[in-house]
Amino acid sequence: MPASVAGMPGTNRYVIRTAAGDKGPFSRDQIAAFVEAGKLPSTAKIMDMEAKRPVTAAEAIGVDMVADPEADDDFPMSRADQDADTPEAPGVRAVPRTERSSRNGRGTPPSRSSRRASRTDTGGERGARGERGTQRGRRPRKRGYGIWIVLGVAVIAAIAIGVFALSTMKEDKFKEQPAALLANALAHPESLAPGSADAPFVRILAKRFHQQALDAAHLTRGTYEGSKPAYDESRYLETLRAAVTKQIAEADSGLLTSCARELAMPDDAASSDISTAKKLAQQAVTMDGEKNHHSLDALAWATFRGGDAKRACLIEEQAMELAPDTASKTECGKALVKFKSKLAATGAAAAE
Repeated sequence: MPASVAGMPGTNRYVIRTAAGDKGPFSRDQIAAFVEAGKLPSTAKIMDMEAKRPVTAAEAIGVDMVADPEADDDFPMSRADQDADTPEAPGVRAVPRTERSSRNGRGTPPSRSSRRASRTDTGGERGARGERGTQRGRRPRKRGYGIWIVLGVAVIAAIAIGVFALSTMKEDKFKEQPAALLANALAHPESLAPGSADAPFVRILAKRFHQQALDAAHLTRGTYEGSKPAYDESRYLETLRAAVTKQIAEADSGLLTSCARELAMPDDAASSDISTAKKLAQQAVTMDGEKNHHSLDALAWATFRGGDAKRACLIEEQAMELAPDTASKTECGKALVKFKSKLAATGAAAAE
């Protein structure tokens, strides 16, 4: 240190600790001179040997500080330049007293109001720095939240797509296949019974053995194999053809009678159905030797639907005579009343 500085008056109670070692002891006025000369920052920590505690240079000389907003608030002594006589703490400027204290005859210390204003300014600057630091710290969080939101939306979308795909896979795309198979078979009766069998008769038999053919052609499917056919079409047709062919070849009176009634009973029966019904009923009556009221009743209905109400009445009277019980006789009687009513209406119309 310069001799002029070292010889300043005052109690030598302060030691400056630097990276190169301790300097001093120095008096209060010497510390003030170092601060004014820019050799010692006002925030530098120095050792008060009397109080036996570290103090700042500003506290030692009795001045207030205004911190530079761009500088670090706490700059320890250990970071001083090793080549400097005193430690460096850039960015902090000392606010010198307007006049020296009365002790050295150079002036008076700053007033309380000026010190209070200085503290207020310093606090505001520190608050601004803190706010900027908070804003800088929040930005990565916002980006982090955005990433998590995007990932969450992606996961939800993936789950929704998966649920939709599974429900689509589970949906039965062939629930109408049984009806379609039957409709195709009824549209092509010749494929089920090649030969002289009437198409209406074949259709009746196809309807009766439709479920049996479905059971034989059923395919095993998993829960999520709705796009897979439920039935083997070729197996269905093969089973149905075998059943129809067998029934035609082994037809008995009961089968012929029931098929004839099914074809002839509807009021809107087609002419081809009525013709086939009369043919089947006649075969059944022949098989029964005209001794079964069921086959005779079927023939009467087929004849009536064919437009011959008079002959239908004769056949129905024969069936009623053969009926074994009251219920059967009553049923035949109702049919006979209907036939006679039609015959009477036809006769009246012809007379007119």
